Amino acid sequence: LRQPLEDLRAALEKEKDAIILFGSELWGGAIAHLVEFGNQLPGKTRYVALSDYANSHGAADFALLPHHLPGYARLNVLAARQHYEQIWKAHVPVQPGLNIRQMLEAAAQHNLRALYVVGANPAKTFALSSPDQVLGKLDLLVVQDLFLTETAQRADVILPAAPAYEKEGTFTNTCGELQQLRRVVDAPGSARSDFDILRLLFHVLGRPIALRTPEAAREEIRQHVPGYQVSLANLVAGQAVNTTLAAAPGPIDTPAGLIFSSDDSLFTSGTLGRYSQTLNSVHERALPRTEI
Repeated sequence: LRQPLEDLRAALEKEKDAIILFGSELWGGAIAHLVEFGNQLPGKTRYVALSDYANSHGAADFALLPHHLPGYARLNVLAARQHYEQIWKAHVPVQPGLNIRQMLEAAAQHNLRALYVVGANPAKTFALSSPDQVLGKLDLLVVQDLFLTETAQRADVILPAAPAYEKEGTFTNTCGELQQLRRVVDAPGSARSDFDILRLLFHVLGRPIALRTPEAAREEIRQHVPGYQVSLANLVAGQAVNTTLAAAPGPIDTPAGLIFSSDDSLFTSGTLGRYSQTLNSVHERALPRTEI
């Protein structure tokens, strides 16, 4: 996108389909202008907002957003809550949870007493000037991650998690395509998959879940999340399968600054990439992203 849009159009005119990537350099009206441009191109145009985590789309699809249930069903809709209460055999509260900034603010005021962090590093991602003044006020901090991040260094309990290629499962990429993840190595050590850690934790807490394998979890998703009734044959064959969610996130009052760029190099927040000798060896690693 650094070249003029006219040059980009000329480069794409002969293409059947186009994928336009953009990051934090575009905001508000600039994104609308980009979509207007892309819609004039021949074929099908897809827009990909570059983000830090590979499965951010899938996490949102499955209710990581505090106002939503899986498939973006609204939490304040009685029928939606009853549907998932029947599946999960548990009560679903009508009040939404907190977003991460609200959690950190509540922790700093000791209104939030325990925090369970999975695959995230809020101490660095949110550039906490005094992490101990926030995370240190918690009565209990549990971190489930691959490395001893800034957040994990302050944890009361650390649960070592296996990386992507030491576990089975699926993820949904930014384009909404479901992809199969296969274990390619059985590494020795105490690390377990996120799925196994959570399953064992529920068992210890006396609330065992019926799902025993990632395949069983995937099947529950296929049955109960609209848009995820995908072809298993294509998925198992290694193809990316499009999801077609029937709903989309409703309007959310997003406070200023909640969506932000970490301005790190190589389009990452620096959570995991910092531990790669190969990535750390390239020249661009030392440059802020806005100067690349």
